[in-house]
Amino acid sequence: MARMASTQKGWMKTIQKPPQYLSASLVVSIGGLLNGLDTGTIGPVTTMPSFTDTLGVLSSSMHGMVISSILLPATFTSLFSGAVSDSLGRTRVVAIGAIVFAVGAALEASASTLGMFIAGRCVVGIGEGLFLSTLVVYVCEISPPNKRGPLATVVQVFITIGMCLGYFTCYGTVRLPSSLSWRLPLALQSGIAFFLAVASYFYLPESPRWLAYKGRREEASVAWDKLGVSNAEREKDLLQNPESMVNAATRRTEAAKAGFLDRIRGNLVDSSRVFRKDTRKPMFLGVFMMSMQQLSGIDGVIYVRV
Repeated sequence: MARMASTQKGWMKTIQKPPQYLSASLVVSIGGLLNGLDTGTIGPVTTMPSFTDTLGVLSSSMHGMVISSILLPATFTSLFSGAVSDSLGRTRVVAIGAIVFAVGAALEASASTLGMFIAGRCVVGIGEGLFLSTLVVYVCEISPPNKRGPLATVVQVFITIGMCLGYFTCYGTVRLPSSLSWRLPLALQSGIAFFLAVASYFYLPESPRWLAYKGRREEASVAWDKLGVSNAEREKDLLQNPESMVNAATRRTEAAKAGFLDRIRGNLVDSSRVFRKDTRKPMFLGVFMMSMQQLSGIDGVIYVRV
């Protein structure tokens, strides 16, 4: 008995609680799950008999407009989501985007007219554009360098899982004898988005990199400790030499005080850095890969597949 007790204690010592940067990465990756769920459900939902009985039969052009109505608002908000994230913080932007997404999904789920449904998708797009581009940034900023690559891919994994779950959710609800068959998958997205918003605001620690960027060096150190990242794994330029980040923040503040045209010129100068000799090839490779992905027609397959 004594030997079994000592063995159990040994196992308990071996099994340790995972560091918070791991759980935080998984929680924030739920944003990718939401993106996948929307992509996987919108095609089947809009072709369900209960949907057409409630909101009417959609023509091909109207069907395409309903499905794609999320993309333009998402594109627009993603253009300035980085600036908002730099100003408010990573976790706050994720929380705000998730709340907006939840409201939009709730509008979709409760829609009584086609216009209300499209408006809900536009609101979902605004929320998605806010948080989607911040997810990987947050994961990379809270992770140790040797774990950063694998954890950054979790967002994409969750997107793929979300698509699969979206298809099978609609497969499971399509035979429900009411409009609940198409409302339930959308209501599920609203609930998950609300959970992400609450978790982002109350559970996720702020990015230490963002805190250092704002000159809050002591808070950055506390955030690293809370995330469970050891001193050996912390990047030295974040805590020992944060002056470069602070100077960047100072330049940003000075630019904000300048005139509108001066800020436009400053943004153009910053954007021109991607065309430097040392960054030109990676930039063109990224553009080529994304262009080929879109030209392959994969979005048409995953959005309207039923």
